[in-house]
Amino acid sequence: MGTNGTITLSGYIPNANFTVNYNRNALPVVVNITSNNTGQLIINNLSAGLYSDFRVTNAQSCTSGTYTGFSSIIRPPGQSPPTNLTAVPNPACLGQTIQLTVTNDIGATYNWSASSNAAGLSATNTNQATLLPTVAAGYVVSVTKTVAGCVSSAATINVAVSTVPATPDQNSFSVIHPTCASSNGVISMSGLLPNTNYVINYLQNNVAASQTVLSNGSGTVILLGLSGGTYTNFIVINSAGCSSGTYAGPVVLTDPGLPSSPTGLIINPDQVCIRSSVEVSVVNTPGAIYSWSVSNPSV
Repeated sequence: MGTNGTITLSGYIPNANFTVNYNRNALPVVVNITSNNTGQLIINNLSAGLYSDFRVTNAQSCTSGTYTGFSSIIRPPGQSPPTNLTAVPNPACLGQTIQLTVTNDIGATYNWSASSNAAGLSATNTNQATLLPTVAAGYVVSVTKTVAGCVSSAATINVAVSTVPATPDQNSFSVIHPTCASSNGVISMSGLLPNTNYVINYLQNNVAASQTVLSNGSGTVILLGLSGGTYTNFIVINSAGCSSGTYAGPVVLTDPGLPSSPTGLIINPDQVCIRSSVEVSVVNTPGAIYSWSVSNPSV
């Protein structure tokens, strides 16, 4: 209960000492007061109640008559907390500005606070404020409103701020080139948080592509099933939806393709009798190995 009410009695000699007797809720009270420059007697620090039977005594012990009328001090109803507290965006990414608002009540002023200075709270006494966090963390934002000198209880909201994935650079990448015109190429990208889910967006030969991957214990993500081509515009997105910058690349996977068919096939002689030997040869390509087959295993 508040004790900031006042009752003012006027019409007295300025700057003089007086004793004021009165009843509060039928109980007697005595106060000594010095009148101000305009001859007012101001009784301070009063709580809500019914005040009556005022009489004033001066320094010469002369007492006025009694004013038996009533003067009421009414305690206004308690203020409800601010409503419709929102934070946009929430969750947010480090580096984003977060807008805070509550419903604006006419005549109210607002007091904002955050659970840490790292939240980067910027606020005046209005129904709006902002956060620009400097550390990825969870924060609690509180706001109260004041109307007619009465302060409400607080409305609160939790705000989650996530890190932004590091932007890849050329040192982040290693590759395994595909072989034999197959989709067995690999691109590895390091420098991320270990054991964390990511979405990797990129262009393959200028066509949009994406993979959802889990980084390993050393913070490397591995893109599998890649064919030969030019890969560009890599973007890393974490589970909070926070995106890295774009690494334009390119990262090139080279596929030697399938070898050409053997040439110069010679059968000598081309007609033989049963159980006779036939010599078969092709032009030898350095580094190649050959696999031979016949249509009839009994040949």
